[in-house]
Amino acid sequence: NFTTFDIPGADGTEGHGINDMGQIVGDFGDGRQFLGFLRESTGRFTTIGFPGKAVNGRPFGINNSGELVGEFLDAIGRHGFLRRSDGKLMIIDIPGSSTVAAIGLNNKGQATGYFDTGTEFHGFVRDPNGNLTIIIVPGALHTQPFGINNTGEIVGLFIGPRFRSFHRDAEGGFTMIEVPGAHYTEARGINDSGQIVGYFDDTSG
Repeated sequence: NFTTFDIPGADGTEGHGINDMGQIVGDFGDGRQFLGFLRESTGRFTTIGFPGKAVNGRPFGINNSGELVGEFLDAIGRHGFLRRSDGKLMIIDIPGSSTVAAIGLNNKGQATGYFDTGTEFHGFVRDPNGNLTIIIVPGALHTQPFGINNTGEIVGLFIGPRFRSFHRDAEGGFTMIEVPGAHYTEARGINDSGQIVGYFDDTSG
C-alpha cells in the first residue's frame, strides 16, 4: 500500500530516510531553496532549520532515536550535520574540505558520508564521540559511502575507473559489488541481515 504526501505549499517534496517508528525525513522546495522536514507517523510535519544564513538543507537519514544526518549549504561551503533528538545540531566538517555530506546513520549513532578533497571524494564514518575514520576503496579515484547498518557495515559507490559499488565490513575489509553486464552499479543501503539495495545501468537502461 502506498501513501503519498506533500508539504503544504511546497513545489516539490522528497522523502529520503525512515526509521522503525515511521518517522520520515527529507526536503522540500519553497520556490527559493530546499528546506528539511521531519514527518511524524501521524502525518505532522516539522521544518528543520540550519544555522546562520544557510540555504538548501537536506536531511538524508534518521535512526530510531530520532537523530538525523544530512547536509546544508552556506556561504562557506557544504557541511554535513548530525541533529540530535533534542534538536541540537552538530556540524560535521573535515579540515581542508569545503564539501561534506552525511548520508547514512545507524541506531548506534554512527554516521557515514563523503567529503571533497578538491580532486577526489573520500568517505568517512563518524562515531558517536565525534571521531572520524576515513574510508578509501583501494585504488579508487572517488569513494562515496551511502548506507550503514547497525553492525557498522557500509555500502556505497566508487570510481576506479568504472562506476562500481563496495561493501565494507565492520573490520574495514572491502568487497566489490558489480551487477553482471552493468556499466554503472550503485549500492545505496544495507540492512542488519546484510541485504543490499541499489540500482544499475546497462545497455537496456
